[in-house]
Amino acid sequence: MINVVKRSGDVNFAVTIRPLVNGKTKPKMLLFTKGGDDQLTEGLFQTIYDVADEYSENTSVYPYAEAAFDTTNFDGPLEIVSTPNVDIAVPYNVAITPTSDGATVKAELTPPLVYAASQHLYDGAYYATVDDSFTDEEITQLADFLYENQRVQLVTEVKSVADLKTNYDHVQNTQLKDNTLGNWFNIVNSQSDTKKQAVQIAAYAAANMPVELSHIGGQTEFVQDPNLYREDQDTIASMNGATIVDKADDLMVLQGKNLAGNYVDQFVHMQYATDAFTDALQKYENRMQFPQYTDDTINEMEKTLETTGTALIQMGILYGDVVITKKPRAEVLNSEVADRRYNYFGIEIQLMDTINKINGRLQITL
Repeated sequence: MINVVKRSGDVNFAVTIRPLVNGKTKPKMLLFTKGGDDQLTEGLFQTIYDVADEYSENTSVYPYAEAAFDTTNFDGPLEIVSTPNVDIAVPYNVAITPTSDGATVKAELTPPLVYAASQHLYDGAYYATVDDSFTDEEITQLADFLYENQRVQLVTEVKSVADLKTNYDHVQNTQLKDNTLGNWFNIVNSQSDTKKQAVQIAAYAAANMPVELSHIGGQTEFVQDPNLYREDQDTIASMNGATIVDKADDLMVLQGKNLAGNYVDQFVHMQYATDAFTDALQKYENRMQFPQYTDDTINEMEKTLETTGTALIQMGILYGDVVITKKPRAEVLNSEVADRRYNYFGIEIQLMDTINKINGRLQITL
């Protein structure tokens, strides 16, 4: 069973189609590696030299971190999460079954990689990837967990078109819930042992937001796959996968869709906008010693949301107008006032789109 991890706080939005951890430095991206004991450890790194103090050059994670810091404009922090090497029993997976002489208590175990992700969903990173210490099954478990939580964009490599098809079929047959977006991006890279492309895609996207993944190019790990033919590119694209291709002599990502079919930036921007509105109201609550249940307070919160929406439009995350609806104090139920809850903000937004394909007419006069 996959568990949805909830975040504590006083502000919550139901997203139709969750919020940042404050008080500490937020990582730009998560990089998971497999630890050597039963402990979960993590660290924030600003440079590859900081990484070298913790992970030697012969560890599985080091070349991935090195590739991340070689990425254009990526200056950290990079959060490296080292998973336990055993399954973990967690409180919300405990089942109690009554028996004639008492009860049987059984703890359902959580896979190490999923457990590690559950502890870092709300650290502030919007992109995550893994090193090569995990099995395909473990990565799929992570992808399913992140999908169920609709949190963090996963970017991973597969070595062949056949491996891509396995993941594509899995997503198309299992990740089918309404009001959700896919968040697993695959790049075919048969040279992943030496060329770490997924981590550079994630690092570039995290450091240069907003960005559409097919517009990422020119990175140190980007080379065309010598084991792929031009026909393979069409097959990969048909399964919403990617590879590195030549576009006007620039080595670029083939396309920017998740395996589910939606664009990566759509998922990330949905998260980012949700966090922005949630955090804006939470910070309003945090700085107000006694936010009175009055129209003045409701109007102040509405203005906070409007200002947040304007900032998101200026960033290029949203397009058009942000429509905010509310109810005045007089229309709020007394029971809700007594419970100190206000349930009547509605926010209507449209995500910004990009131009990826250009078709035109060229007229030549002889």
